[in-house]
Amino acid sequence: MAELTFNHAFKSPEHEAFYDEGSNSAAVVLIHGFPGSPAEMRPMAEPLHALGFTVHAPRLAGFGADLETLPTRHHSEWVADVANAVKRVREGHKHVYLVGTSMGGALAIQAAARFDIAGIVLYAPFWRVEHVLWYALPLLKTFVPQFKPFTIFKPNFDDPKTRESIARFLPEANLDDHATRQSILDFSVSVKLFDQIRQVGLQGYAYAPRVKAAVRVIQGLQDTLVLPSSTRRYITRFTVPVQYDEIDGEHNLLDTDAPNWHKVRDWTCQFIHHHYENSS
Repeated sequence: MAELTFNHAFKSPEHEAFYDEGSNSAAVVLIHGFPGSPAEMRPMAEPLHALGFTVHAPRLAGFGADLETLPTRHHSEWVADVANAVKRVREGHKHVYLVGTSMGGALAIQAAARFDIAGIVLYAPFWRVEHVLWYALPLLKTFVPQFKPFTIFKPNFDDPKTRESIARFLPEANLDDHATRQSILDFSVSVKLFDQIRQVGLQGYAYAPRVKAAVRVIQGLQDTLVLPSSTRRYITRFTVPVQYDEIDGEHNLLDTDAPNWHKVRDWTCQFIHHHYENSS
């Protein structure tokens, strides 16, 4: 059977952190999700940079080219990575905005609660998975060191979007090969790693009432990972007004091939640009 490894995952340059200086006095920190990289934030960074904003996307510890080290990482490292990114852009920029997708949204909320942030945009902000195994993680991590994530998220290997997603981090995988497909289904990861992700989600949920920045949330109606019902409950945690919209879309709202990508792009740019213009 083919062995699934991370030897070639996320090794290309586009998965590295980026920092592009803009022409105005504001900066946007863009925070990727799990198991992503800064590359997934590029589609949103480019139009924001075109509007004059400095854009910075850090690579979270254990992601990208270091994905093999991910099982050893602690959620506090990711919190620190975002904090360092915010501190970096605050030097020389009057206003700082955060854009986070999924787990990156939970990290953005924590940063917005700790720092003077002008506004945040969240795409399907993660805080829990509606599955019995997710709620059992605190117990499982003690007795079951590994588990197979695709017992929860069953991939459709014939779906073009699924194939494209897998190809992003396993570019050499032959998804038409039965042994490769079975290897992916049998792929196991550390339960402790998923518990770290669970902790990020819970902390984001806990920190939401402390956020004083302007908040914009966009949720896909066909999202099966972060359910719309969970996000509706999430936004009630904020004590500031939340601009919330649901659109036809799945979990990855930064997919430029999705029919409603232009709405996600335009809503994000309009929200940040409008807030910046009114606060300058």
